[in-house]
Amino acid sequence: MQEQNQKTDSNACIDLQKLHGIISRLNRLKNDRDHYIKASDIEAIFCSLDTEVAVQPRDLSRINGDLVLPARASDKSPESQALEELLLLLSLCYMTIGKNNEVPALYSVLVVIRILLGHLMNAGIYSRHDLATLEAKFEEIDRIIEQGEETYSPMWIDFFKFQLENCRQSLVTVTRNLDGLSHYLDPVYEKLVSLIRQITAVGSRPKVVFSEIKELQDKISEVESTRVNGSFLAPDGSIPKGQEFVNELLGKCKFIADSIVNKSLQVDPVFHEIHGQLVGIKGRLEQLQLTQVWSRETDLFDLLQHLRLIDSHRVNDRFVDPNDSNISPEDGQKFLLYLLRKSYALIYELLYTSKPISESLQPIFNQLSTLKKCLLEVQRSGGISSPRELFPFSIKLASIDNLRKDGKFYVGNEIPEGQGAVNGLLEECYEICHELRCQTEEG
Repeated sequence: MQEQNQKTDSNACIDLQKLHGIISRLNRLKNDRDHYIKASDIEAIFCSLDTEVAVQPRDLSRINGDLVLPARASDKSPESQALEELLLLLSLCYMTIGKNNEVPALYSVLVVIRILLGHLMNAGIYSRHDLATLEAKFEEIDRIIEQGEETYSPMWIDFFKFQLENCRQSLVTVTRNLDGLSHYLDPVYEKLVSLIRQITAVGSRPKVVFSEIKELQDKISEVESTRVNGSFLAPDGSIPKGQEFVNELLGKCKFIADSIVNKSLQVDPVFHEIHGQLVGIKGRLEQLQLTQVWSRETDLFDLLQHLRLIDSHRVNDRFVDPNDSNISPEDGQKFLLYLLRKSYALIYELLYTSKPISESLQPIFNQLSTLKKCLLEVQRSGGISSPRELFPFSIKLASIDNLRKDGKFYVGNEIPEGQGAVNGLLEECYEICHELRCQTEEG
């Protein structure tokens, strides 16, 4: 009887109700635009995973690295799915409070990288430069995990090491696909990868601009014209290995471009709704990237979950008729996959470029960034004719400086993350003002 109880305990799952309670609490914090998310609240929630929920290694082991399409994992329990959702949202909350270099913040980045690697593997269109960027990110993540060993329990460190190793193994598999490509062919191969992405991007829009396709076709012809007797040559005139890689990709570029022009490659009507959703998500992400007018990394949560839901409805890596999973029209598959992959890539770029600055300090950081740009523009345009011209800048800098206490910016009783970045930017603005003033006095 005792053995049976022990076996039951060892297989017991964490409390699903408690997990949903924490997810609801995180969602309330995420959706509350009247108050900044406090670091103390987020750190307390992470601690509650140990104290209140009592997460065990067995619970984390059930999040088995299948981060790409969890909705398909029929063997994944509701508890595991809820825990994975909680970790994803909590990770983005850590980034929102500026703790990008803390171990819990890594989860969302690892999820998106794993998804991207899965799509790269299926698409087969990527360059060594793409992979080198990911490898550099892995090194950074490795350092963060190593630094966190003094702060976080071995259970959490082991979990994140396991997730990182899964990503690394996926990268090894993807990298092997380019083993037969000579490094001499890397430049032309990267150019073709860029061209096929541009062609697919144009073709995936609701309204295709054919003049853009024509320009891209001209660029394809330029690449093709560099061949000698059907082969791309190395600088020394030899024929490097991997001609099939480049010629196949060149053929794909020409085929897709030609098919768009003669309108034989379009999105099937059954995909109209999915296409509209993906265009909308991609547009929203591009807007965030372009304007940089956002402070909460948690804004990405709903977009990422929406993408994963769309992704999970594919069958054998193909989109199917929403009303009949046995019907999978060919028309539009490439464009839908492009929109899906591009949206994941945009989320990764937004996470990758996210600065470790709390959202509460982001408005000050943005103001100082604008001030610095204005001051540099004044400097580039010949400086100032009188110190009076610096008064507006000086007054604004002083007003920001006066917000500090003992050299630090406070929000309530908290000292938010990002002090170094904001103080550094403030000092840079002061320094440019000083240089402009000195130039005027010398003149």
